[in-house]
Amino acid sequence: MDPAFSVTWSNLGVLFRVNGMHELAEISYKHSLALEPEVTNTLANLAVLYRQTGNIVEAETLERRVLAKRNRNPYYFLMLGNEAYRNVDYAEAIKYYKNAVSLDAKNHEAYFGLARSYYALDDTISAVRYMKKAKRNAPSDDEQQLYEHKLSVLNQVARLH
Repeated sequence: MDPAFSVTWSNLGVLFRVNGMHELAEISYKHSLALEPEVTNTLANLAVLYRQTGNIVEAETLERRVLAKRNRNPYYFLMLGNEAYRNVDYAEAIKYYKNAVSLDAKNHEAYFGLARSYYALDDTISAVRYMKKAKRNAPSDDEQQLYEHKLSVLNQVARLH
């Protein structure tokens, strides 16, 4: 419907790649990048294609670009933190959430991730501290109230310990 929507071209490239239509995949990715040159997912998908087709030098060049972009993106670290949390690796999750916060000191989702990770490690003092930061940085009144409710529950749990 919108030929200038780069994501569609990138998705088409993925479809071509998984079906072994490598030339069409490359054309789709490159068209997507012509529309939006710095889309991380498209760069990463093109790197995957190059690696699959044996173009290792090009793949590594793109992978370095992607990694550099991701290392500056707090939401990348938030995603890694959430994955580590789901995998019950709370220490690793804390590391990633702290990276997210170092890149964006107002990232309420990263503070919430820290709070729940510390809580999972039975460190309610740290959990309360980070829940307060999540509340303070929440972008809306509704989210602040949600964090306030979680904070009151945390405080009740902390008193029981």
